[in-house]
Amino acid sequence: MKRVGFYPCCANDIREPSIALTGLVDEIVYCDKKWSLRDDPVLGNSGPSRTFWRMDLRDALQKISQIDVFFYRRDGTSEGGSGVFVLGREVFPMVLSKMVADHCIIVTDGSNSRGGTFRKMQRNSGLISCGKHITKRSEQRFQGMGVLEFDVKPATTYEVTSHR
Repeated sequence: MKRVGFYPCCANDIREPSIALTGLVDEIVYCDKKWSLRDDPVLGNSGPSRTFWRMDLRDALQKISQIDVFFYRRDGTSEGGSGVFVLGREVFPMVLSKMVADHCIIVTDGSNSRGGTFRKMQRNSGLISCGKHITKRSEQRFQGMGVLEFDVKPATTYEVTSHR
């Protein structure tokens, strides 16, 4: 089965995520409503295949069928940023609903987090949300990029009731 990475609000940040996600995903869907769609000619055909969508990430979340790796960084609410609270109460559940495999990954710097989501994800117990248990990975392969890596797995009934 093809593994899909999703990178919303990416502007023209194509090369570094493509290199980082090589071996983790077969395709990366880049999405931003403000950019001119273009591939990075230096990458050529190396790494995962790349798909470019010019649309709001909420529309993209309606369109994408699955997300195995969610990559999100360097976004904000000021001019030039998306202004969308991707790690907030409205959008984050939409992201998690597309993470249907038994083991998915979130790679993020915590941009546009609301409700303490990013802080809770970093706790030893992690975060239970939308039937998913999100925990910080012991191995952090992307710290040099200023992001953290999290495992996303289905939450057990015990985990859901004990986290209330």
